[in-house]
Amino acid sequence: MAQNSPQKPLGLSDVFAGAVLFVLCVLGLQALLGSFVPGLLKPDTTVHIIISGLMFILAWGFLGNYLFQPYLDLFEEREARTEGDKLKAADIRKDGVALRSEIEEALRKVRLEGIKLRDGLVDEAKRSVNDIVTAAQTTSESDFGRAQLKIADLREQALAEVSAESEKLAEQLVQKALASGPNQTIH
Repeated sequence: MAQNSPQKPLGLSDVFAGAVLFVLCVLGLQALLGSFVPGLLKPDTTVHIIISGLMFILAWGFLGNYLFQPYLDLFEEREARTEGDKLKAADIRKDGVALRSEIEEALRKVRLEGIKLRDGLVDEAKRSVNDIVTAAQTTSESDFGRAQLKIADLREQALAEVSAESEKLAEQLVQKALASGPNQTIH
């Protein structure tokens, strides 16, 4: 129940105006009723009504100013604080949404940088692997070529040794055959 203008407590002039209006209403009612039904309101009754009404108006003014007004002020203050807290909460929510979107944007950028960095590292690793494989192929080809040359040299040496050995064996065989005679078999 937020009100646009704060209520002022009843002043003395408000209470006095209420009392005068009440007395005039009672006297007007007495005159009106007295003309239709004579003797309905006796002067004693009218005085009691006026005194009761004035006491009510005075009590109402006193209680309104000194008892009810502090509580009304407290309720209005609470209402204002609650509205202020609601506005603060709405602002905080808006700030939270804005902050969340900023964080998500920053995370997206960092993820993109991470992906680019990862792709660069993968490309560099592929180049490095290709370089290593190429170097290994080159090394293995040169080692293979040297091994083929060495095998060829060893083969030639072995052939040369076998030729030399076979010549020696042939000479020994010929010498044995010459030394043994025509009828003997060579073992």
